[in-house]
Amino acid sequence: MIETGSQRPVNARLILSLGDLRGSYELLLDELEGKGFSRRLREKDPLLWSDTSEAAELIPNALGWYDVPAEMQAEIGELEAFASEIKDAGFTRVVLLGMGGSSLAPIVLSETFGSAEGYPELIILDSTDPAAIKRVAAEIDPAKSLFIVASKSGTTVEPLSFFEYFYNIVSKVKGRDAGRNFIGITDPGSYLEGLSKEKGFRRVFLNRADIGGRYSVLSYFGLVPAALIGIDLERLFSSVASMVEASTKDGAERENPAVQLGAALGALALKGRDKVTFIGSEGLESFGLWIEQLIAESTGKEGKGIVPVTGEAVPGPQEAAAAPAYGEDRVFVYTYLKSAQSARFLVDALRDAGEPVIEIELGDKYDLGGEFYRWEVATAVAGAALGINPFDQPNVEEAKLLAKACLEKMGGGNDEGAKAEGLPGKGFTLSFGAETGKKIGRPDDIGAAIRGFSGLIGGGFYVGVLPYFDPSDKMLEGPLTCIREVVGRRCAVATQFGYGPRYLHSTGQLHKGGGGKAAFIIITHARGAKSDDAEVPGKPYSFWDLEFSQAMGDMAALDAKGRAVMHIELAGVKASSLKEFCKLLETNL
Repeated sequence: MIETGSQRPVNARLILSLGDLRGSYELLLDELEGKGFSRRLREKDPLLWSDTSEAAELIPNALGWYDVPAEMQAEIGELEAFASEIKDAGFTRVVLLGMGGSSLAPIVLSETFGSAEGYPELIILDSTDPAAIKRVAAEIDPAKSLFIVASKSGTTVEPLSFFEYFYNIVSKVKGRDAGRNFIGITDPGSYLEGLSKEKGFRRVFLNRADIGGRYSVLSYFGLVPAALIGIDLERLFSSVASMVEASTKDGAERENPAVQLGAALGALALKGRDKVTFIGSEGLESFGLWIEQLIAESTGKEGKGIVPVTGEAVPGPQEAAAAPAYGEDRVFVYTYLKSAQSARFLVDALRDAGEPVIEIELGDKYDLGGEFYRWEVATAVAGAALGINPFDQPNVEEAKLLAKACLEKMGGGNDEGAKAEGLPGKGFTLSFGAETGKKIGRPDDIGAAIRGFSGLIGGGFYVGVLPYFDPSDKMLEGPLTCIREVVGRRCAVATQFGYGPRYLHSTGQLHKGGGGKAAFIIITHARGAKSDDAEVPGKPYSFWDLEFSQAMGDMAALDAKGRAVMHIELAGVKASSLKEFCKLLETNL
């Protein structure tokens, strides 16, 4: 067991229990120290990751996250002044319209800290499901709501569609002054910057262009929402500053808490322990959402990748005491508050059973600031160990292009390409991707189809359950959890879970660019009544059209990559239909 700390008050402790894999970790640390990793990271040397001309151009312009904390710390006073302006203006809700790196960090900050007394509530919209759009519209008072349109590129289809929808609503209340209820966060010179000027946004925050979305939590993308809900940024940055000091010293890789974490992840992945399973304690449950994107999108490419697993059910004390059965492809990460260790029984059982366990103990929730930075550096380290460029996302565009092609067929309520053809079940239809179907053959009933799909899932696989519903629909949580649990247990594999289209901006790169040992179950719902849909103003398609096209585009991209992919389309958004499907999985997997 290795316990690490720092001479400055880094309150978070890193404890590595690596068992017989410790030797591999030590060798990688030696290698990193020998190549001067910390110094070369500071110098933005692309050869740490790749020797291609493309990497030489991209990487030095993708490392702004490394030194942005000092720049943003100097902006704290300005951010707090803006937050006071918004509070004094009478805004009661802040609605963030974003995807991926623009939304996941704010989700973590909001769910971990909540809104301070007297500050607006933060609502985050990162779903194109019509029910999610209409739910948010019903919850807010348009006149008293501030909308954050967040997009690095400024052209991301989801936040721009959200903007058109809510700008239309606010305009009906405030007329030409509607723009005063909107702010933007984007890169300089983007389409969104121009739009913000055209529409008279209250303010636009121009972020550094050399920071990728998944590395943007300590930039305006994370800190503007944090300030608006009254998070103590000085206290948060005290943790950040301590971690930066401990993680950026030249020639001290063995004492560097971020390099140690990255070396552990990289060394274990190279030994086949590539399913990083996160166990969180009370108050930190959502932290895995942010890490999931950071790891998956950074490392999942060139047929390699570290697979983040978040939100799997935690066994009870009796089951844990019996050494819960996991595959030999796992490493466990337990991030917990010192005052809250509800899963300690499981972590101790795993360690005692010889499983590799990484523990990170936080003094309090403000230590998350330092953890954001630690994980960014650690991911860069793990990328170097795997021999991939952790700052690009080469496979993301594939699904976007296929979704666009599908969407072009469906505008104006046209259902061409929107009908799922397959085997009928109770309240749903089951089908497969074209290539997956060829492998399975032509089963004549759903049971045989599920068994055929199960036959494509082997050792070392993971299975992703990917539903396209409103993430806040509590009625669906139980059945969806059941589906995930049954798949993991019956197939003896790690499982991922991600709502679409959110996962497309998170784990989607890994799904298509990572290793081929993966299978997916995409779950959608059929077009409902017109009153159940939501129109995208100025576009020939609705939000249902957009959501369904995104699901089908990703299904086609996964299938073309040789991934096993099943599609379940519900006739209506009903928990009972999901329960019926779960029963069939229990019987036939």
